[in-house]
Amino acid sequence: MNKIISLLLGITLLVGCSVKENKTVKLGEELLKSEFQSKVNNDLVQGLSDASIVGINKDKYENERLYGSEGLQVSVILNGSDFGMNGTDKKDDTLAFNAMLAEAKTHQGLVKLVLPSGDLDFIESINPLDRANGIVIKDISNLIISGHNTNIYFHGEMRGFLIENSSNIYFEDFSIDYGVPPFSIGNIISNDGTTFVIQVHAGYQINGDSRISAMLEYNQNSFTPRARGNDIYGSVKSTRYLGDNKLEITFNSKYATAPINTLVVLRHYLYEYDCFYVHKSSNVHFESVTVYSALGMGVRSEESENIYFNRLNFQLKPHTDRLMTVTADALHFIDVAGEIKITNSLFENNGDDAVNEHGMFFEVKEIINSKTLRLVNPRGYNFAPRVTDTIEISSSFDLTVIQELTVASVVEANPGFIVTFIEDISSSVEINNVGADVTRSATLLFENNLVRNKRCRGVLVQTRGAIIRNNTFANMDAGVFLATDANEWYESITPQDVLIENNKFLKNNYVSGGTQGDITITPFGKGYNFGEVGTVKNISILNNFFGNSANSAIFATSTSGLNISHNLIYNVGLLPKNSSWNAGIILQLCDEITLNSNAVYANSTADFTSIKLGSGVNPDNITINNNLGFTREDLTGEVIKVLFNLPHINQELSLNSNSLDDWDFIPNSLEIVGISDVDQQQLEANDLTFKINKLKVAYSDNGLYVGYDVFDDELVFNHTVSTWEGDGVEIFMTDDLSSKDPLSVLKLSNNSCLQLFMSSDATYGNQVSELRTSSLVLAQKSLIQMSFTEKNNGKGYFGKAFIPFSVIPDIKQSILSGGEFSFVINFSDSDSNSLRVQYASVPHPVEFNKFVPYKMSKLSKEVA
Repeated sequence: MNKIISLLLGITLLVGCSVKENKTVKLGEELLKSEFQSKVNNDLVQGLSDASIVGINKDKYENERLYGSEGLQVSVILNGSDFGMNGTDKKDDTLAFNAMLAEAKTHQGLVKLVLPSGDLDFIESINPLDRANGIVIKDISNLIISGHNTNIYFHGEMRGFLIENSSNIYFEDFSIDYGVPPFSIGNIISNDGTTFVIQVHAGYQINGDSRISAMLEYNQNSFTPRARGNDIYGSVKSTRYLGDNKLEITFNSKYATAPINTLVVLRHYLYEYDCFYVHKSSNVHFESVTVYSALGMGVRSEESENIYFNRLNFQLKPHTDRLMTVTADALHFIDVAGEIKITNSLFENNGDDAVNEHGMFFEVKEIINSKTLRLVNPRGYNFAPRVTDTIEISSSFDLTVIQELTVASVVEANPGFIVTFIEDISSSVEINNVGADVTRSATLLFENNLVRNKRCRGVLVQTRGAIIRNNTFANMDAGVFLATDANEWYESITPQDVLIENNKFLKNNYVSGGTQGDITITPFGKGYNFGEVGTVKNISILNNFFGNSANSAIFATSTSGLNISHNLIYNVGLLPKNSSWNAGIILQLCDEITLNSNAVYANSTADFTSIKLGSGVNPDNITINNNLGFTREDLTGEVIKVLFNLPHINQELSLNSNSLDDWDFIPNSLEIVGISDVDQQQLEANDLTFKINKLKVAYSDNGLYVGYDVFDDELVFNHTVSTWEGDGVEIFMTDDLSSKDPLSVLKLSNNSCLQLFMSSDATYGNQVSELRTSSLVLAQKSLIQMSFTEKNNGKGYFGKAFIPFSVIPDIKQSILSGGEFSFVINFSDSDSNSLRVQYASVPHPVEFNKFVPYKMSKLSKEVA
């Protein structure tokens, strides 16, 4: 048997050259000094088209007013002090505010409510309009709430503001805090990874009943999230008060030990009580409002339209030791239409994303007739589509768009909605497809903002038509995350037409989050499958600076029409979460790519690469000009071609015996040549935990046989997550030998693509996967026979498969003609400690190579 016989094109295409010119270093170090725009000599420019406009315009950030009442025509001014509001008496102001609001409703035109200076107090359960809220703005239009050195305090477990069924509302010039912070700050004085003893700082109320919802570690010197530090959600087994403001927390799982005196934030709340809730309202404006804390999100908006923010600051309270502001997202939008504009604002130390704008995916649960579907959101988002809205129906697996439909009528069902469309529903629409409301997708402007010193991401873009310009993202996970998720969160819609320009990305990706780069583009379908090429469309990344980040600068998958031009990538990949992210730019499943006039300055590690091309990227589809750090010649490399002999047998075999012993006359036909973990790090075989005893592939006159016998010290089958999370065996094949498209794309034009998954019934059993199987093969999947049997001692399994040549005639022809066909078998080993390893007949990295024909191992019939 010939195994490795020739060298062809790159496994994962790596570029090792880099820019090391002194002026690039000088420019990079200058841009790292400040979060604001730097006065730099453009003669230094490497990569950037204009270095002087990168980052935040400081003058606009500090001074520009866009929505203040001074530019509005006010008809009536009401003073809160006239209604009994008092900023110095430390008494509740709820009823006085309600009286002022009631008076405002009696007037025509734009009414301005002026809050007195000092501290205003709103206490839980006092408000008769809605006792769950401090301030209720409901069923009103044309209102300004204006402060003057005013500090609003909310006391208790309550939402701050409710804005509902209202329009043309303005908030300006006041600050907000909660009387008791929703978190505590302390230092770790002992820990073993499971039990942590925290010395809580004075001023925070801690006892044995204190609720701990999350713990996040901060660096005690820089006051930024600690690099790869613990970020623990829930998982609390017990708490015990030790006296002297010390709290012992024991978690259900073991985490990394932390250095003594590590700073921590203990969150007592996560998402419970938002500061502002904007519901079914339109044209809501925020100008010069500061939020110091909230027991949840800063602003959550649902079923609304047109929301504007200028100088809305989520800011650490001065003269305190606080390390957090709001405990969840600063801004979160669901089912918001029209436009969202966010300018000149500060987002620091909030507990989750700075901004998340999204709709929701409905699953197709029933096809009622040719024009009517029952649509249900799996997470219970009960936001009905509107008549005339456009609903985009897509595959839940790979997010391929199937049809756009126009809503004619909507009737609420239980659960979900019965939606009738103007058009006839395509016969390609199936149960469990997903639908997203294109119409309820607001355009986004995020400009001249500072996002820093926080866990999680900056701007999460799940919309169409976004501009992200002149911002700085520092000390966090990904600054910009273009995503969609039809697997867990069911958040839509796939991003399109996004411009990311003139931003600074400084020292990101050191936190424990999972994004691969400063800018990350990763749309997911079912089972966390990446979307197909073109799921995300028309993304421009222009004139940005990336400096000193832990992972890559740009990671993009599933994108068509990607323009990366005039960017300076300086010294990134300094502490990559896994070695495959030690790169400037990483692209996979992308086409129509432009790489123009970028500069990549390498870090000091030997394995840094300027650019990596993963599966589904054809270098011929890349327009590349005038880059420093890589050239077109660097986009091709070498790949190991693995060829195995395929023996012929003169009999048909049984799939029903209790072992693989009856197949012993067939030689072990394939070998495992690649072993990778889930992060695509290369591993060595360990026969004490996993070993493939027998691996048989042969053909008879009627079809192809595959058999295997495996030792596995721990079997894990978990149907509650996804098929791919448990132990199992994947088989991929096609008659194509050289395509650079993955099988999920190739299947659209090639009739021989096939993916099998074989596993215990506890995981989902044996199946033919739609994701990478051609439609003609899929139509005959019932003819394919598969068996998978766990061993009696619980230490492994064996399995058999028979694929008739009537199902794969093109592969039959390849075999009989003496040619080759692409074939990969991959064994997935998942253990209870969450380690997942892939053993395959294709070289490392397995995940990038196993279903791309030009990288797949080959089979050809054995020559006598």
